Amino acid sequence: MQSLISASIINTVAGMGSLVAGLFSTILIARILGADGTGSTAFALWLVFSATALADRGTPSILLRYMARGSDKRGSDTRGSDAGTSGSGLLRALYPRFLWPTVVVFACFVIYAVWAGQTETSDAGLLWAVTAIIFLIYAHGNLAIGAARGLGQFSQVARYTAIGCFLQIPAVIAGAYFFGAPGAMLGYLVRHLPQGLAVRHYLEVKPRPSQDAVTDQMRRYGRNSWISGGLHVFVRTRIEFLFIGWFFTITEVGYFAAGMTFNSLVIQLAMFMLAGLTPGFGRLHDTENDAQFALSYQRALRWMSLFLMPACFGGAAVMPALLPLVFGSEFVPAVHMSIVLTLFTVAQALALIPMAAMQARERDQTMLHAAAISAVVLIALNLAITPFYGGEGAAWVRAGVNIVTLAWLLWHNQKHLKLPAPLSGLARISLASALCAGAAYGLLLVVPGLAGLCIAIPAGALVYLLALRLLRAIPNGDIDSLTTSLRKALPGRLAGIAVSLARLLRTPQPAN
Repeated sequence: MQSLISASIINTVAGMGSLVAGLFSTILIARILGADGTGSTAFALWLVFSATALADRGTPSILLRYMARGSDKRGSDTRGSDAGTSGSGLLRALYPRFLWPTVVVFACFVIYAVWAGQTETSDAGLLWAVTAIIFLIYAHGNLAIGAARGLGQFSQVARYTAIGCFLQIPAVIAGAYFFGAPGAMLGYLVRHLPQGLAVRHYLEVKPRPSQDAVTDQMRRYGRNSWISGGLHVFVRTRIEFLFIGWFFTITEVGYFAAGMTFNSLVIQLAMFMLAGLTPGFGRLHDTENDAQFALSYQRALRWMSLFLMPACFGGAAVMPALLPLVFGSEFVPAVHMSIVLTLFTVAQALALIPMAAMQARERDQTMLHAAAISAVVLIALNLAITPFYGGEGAAWVRAGVNIVTLAWLLWHNQKHLKLPAPLSGLARISLASALCAGAAYGLLLVVPGLAGLCIAIPAGALVYLLALRLLRAIPNGDIDSLTTSLRKALPGRLAGIAVSLARLLRTPQPAN
């Protein structure tokens, strides 16, 4: 549990920097370029992520799950060293599997950029040329992240993330102001450049036949993870852009992109916080420590719900005032869809935990089937609803699929993997979060605008903490385990503050 807490803290700190940079970049693009520019850059970035999932053939997933097996130095590097980098040549052994499809997709981007520059405008050609380079860099960065996290080198990922985020915002401002949408994309290029260049450290290590052999199990795991991950990225992230862009305009795509801003922030934060979960669960599975596996699984669900539910419920409550204030009055049409997306994002984020458990148990075939069914349902519902109800209809489709998917994952893990979900605790946290959202919404009705937000947000947080204590939502055992891990994972003074805050949630309650 301590290693998971340490990894979560490091990744959360890095994730917060990435989220802040991404949020400010989106706001700046919206302010400088309007809804059209927001739609163009959001669509291009979605294609980058989708193309990466298509080209990597599941190689980052293999590295995340199996990299430590071939390393001389196991364990987590949470202090910033490069321990373990020279201990595994698995990435170099897998690199040919990754390289040739990546080159093919890169060439397709370049060809389309040339065609767009000749048949549309020079700006369109430049936009797709920059997108091609971003794809190449992001794909290699994703490979390096899989290797680093598989070896427990979370601080290395955090360091490169911080460097990229520091460069991103000024690059977005200068690029968008002088060169429009293609220039804005340069900010995302420099954001991923440090991590993309880091892959060379792992390519320098020659694979050893005894430790770094690519087994049939790895290939099967990578193939199934590739297909399910590709379906997830291509379909479950922003496929609505295709339908909205086809039936409506790029401006409508910009509205939906703005409406998804908070949704994306929550998902990215959850991914950063849970980055160490799959290798951590994998070690518990490999050592057959089933009791600790089940306990860590339940605690992960409770603690992620503790942070995400009030953020999503409260975020939806204040969105009518927050979104126009941040993006401008031009984006008022995005408010309703943003409320729906924000409110139900918690289901999509929590689904990462049962998925990590399934990955650790090597249930990749089951994940593949679930991803395929989810993709078919999402596409069918979008085809039936989005042409009539636009972005708001697409938001409700996404919300419904997220809820059903989470319910199925929790049921499957309880029935087939013997990992029961703490449903009582989750229900109490949900009720506390609803009270938090109600308090914030009520105050905004009385005091609208920026002044109301300044009052509503801290008031909602206070109501939430009081509700958690009254409802006894968190078992004392979880709090005791967290405080022990925090003392070991954080510096002395910071650990003392964190432990004091955690103890505020302690309540007299039965041991069970």
